[in-house]
Amino acid sequence: QFDRIEALSQGLYRVSKNAQVGLYLQSGLELISPRFDLLEYLNPQFLKFRKNRRWGIVSVNGEMIIEPKFLE
Repeated sequence: QFDRIEALSQGLYRVSKNAQVGLYLQSGLELISPRFDLLEYLNPQFLKFRKNRRWGIVSVNGEMIIEPKFLE
């Protein structure tokens, strides 16, 4: 189903499919569908993501906190 699965923290898993990454719980529940270029764990509530060479912040439940507008 996925090209790659990586454990992050607190039972969270980064999954890759077709060069896009998302977030799943250890139970298999999808939190964020694979739609970002990169996804990096910040803390138990937030992740940093890159989409189209721009960075933003998303909550672990998929809520957009900061739209992808920053180059770094």
